[in-house]
Amino acid sequence: MEFIDYVIAVTLSVIGWLIWKLFNFIKQLVQIHRAHGWDKYMTDIDESDYQAQPTKPKRKKAKYKTMEDYGEIANVGDVSFTAKLQVREKTEAEEHIRQLHLKATEIKKDDINTSIDCLQEAQLLLDEVDTQYPISTYLRLPLFLQQADRMDEAEIIFKQLLDSRNDKWDKATIEDKWTLAEKREAKKSGKA
Repeated sequence: MEFIDYVIAVTLSVIGWLIWKLFNFIKQLVQIHRAHGWDKYMTDIDESDYQAQPTKPKRKKAKYKTMEDYGEIANVGDVSFTAKLQVREKTEAEEHIRQLHLKATEIKKDDINTSIDCLQEAQLLLDEVDTQYPISTYLRLPLFLQQADRMDEAEIIFKQLLDSRNDKWDKATIEDKWTLAEKREAKKSGKA
């Protein structure tokens, strides 16, 4: 009985060692592939290629103080490119949009209709500036309209936004917020 247990233990140890060796071999093949590509076979690679495997440098946390500190970006994945960041001051229209959104948020609880007027003015300005705003900026107006019991107007804006967007994530966000507004409206009406 003890002999059989010993044989099983040794067999399992050998199998584990073989699996570990196979794993390391596959890992080395992947590293060679990354360095040379699949079209280069093991026979084409000399000993120096095999020994000098590229290693990833340890990643240090970078502390960037300004946008200019980022500099150029290169070698992201398999793609190399250069990107330069340009920092500029906000235009008057962009600052006005920001102020209108801030004002709408501040007075929302006291006077929702004035908040909506601010957001409608901001919405008109959004179409005139060259800056791309996130979809959440455009969705504030219909959500405020729903809260002011003006769901018909909100649905029109939701539909316009949905028709004007090509990005699937934007469309998903619009549909999500539209569903949320409908649920809130149904809850107010006592239908939910």
